[in-house]
Amino acid sequence: SSSNTQDALLVVNYIHSLDMARLINQALSLKDYYQKNGDFVSQLYGWASQEDYLNYVRNHIEVNHDELSGIIRIDAQAFDPDFSQQLVTLIIEKSEQFVNAISHKLANQQMNFVQKELERAQIKLLNIKQQIIEFQNANNVISPEDEAQGVATIIQGLSARLAEENTKLSSYRSYLNENATQVTAVKSIVKSLEAQIQQEKKRLVGSMPEPTPSPLLSNNNGRDKLNQLSADFQKLQLQQQFALDAYQLALGSLESARIEASNKLKHLIVVTQASHAEDAEYPRKLYNLVTLAILLIMFYGIINMLSAAIKDHRT
Repeated sequence: SSSNTQDALLVVNYIHSLDMARLINQALSLKDYYQKNGDFVSQLYGWASQEDYLNYVRNHIEVNHDELSGIIRIDAQAFDPDFSQQLVTLIIEKSEQFVNAISHKLANQQMNFVQKELERAQIKLLNIKQQIIEFQNANNVISPEDEAQGVATIIQGLSARLAEENTKLSSYRSYLNENATQVTAVKSIVKSLEAQIQQEKKRLVGSMPEPTPSPLLSNNNGRDKLNQLSADFQKLQLQQQFALDAYQLALGSLESARIEASNKLKHLIVVTQASHAEDAEYPRKLYNLVTLAILLIMFYGIINMLSAAIKDHRT
């Protein structure tokens, strides 16, 4: 895939980078090795600069990438096969470390981002829970909604009994005068029921008795209606549900990110270990001798032609 190709090209560029040249120089004293071995044509000069050293390394370490298979081939030139094998082995080791470092860095960055989001969601959830506790303590109530429903049930029961007593009162008045004992007693019960109903309605939609002032209350005077408390409490519960959903989503994202990061970890697989060369590839003696012979023959021919031309000119 294109991703694997990019990763392979990244490794190729890293092998030919100055960082790699410095690492192998620290481990194998490569610069000193190239300066002290070989003849005056093939060795690295003692006054070579950092750029000269890097170019020399690039010319003596050949890296080929097969785009079809994704395989990277490394050929290192040295003045003895043992050192060449050590050099290729070290390059493979450093390349593995490079790939692992980048892979883990990207995975850690992704995990850290998701972890921070989870921590923010957790803090928000804890804060809204603390607000709910403070709201309950400030208003001396656990659940305003349940309490309001209980008060409404009480009012409904009292209203039903009041209707019964009014019916009874109307019945008594049909054949008794207002001063009769039965009428007086029922009128007292009706008055008591009406007063109790008004008191319960006041609890529901009127002022609460002696609440504690708190910034969590909706009114600045520190006194709230039960139905208003219920509405404010529902808002807090809704915020808590949103915070809980966000926390659960962040928790799921963390697990997904952990699995995704694990699947995206890159590894450099060594197909073949560095081999110990038995035959020297450079210098190519036969090729060089043939090339030198051809050049000498051409030079000899040119000299003869010049000599013949001079003789003809003199003649």
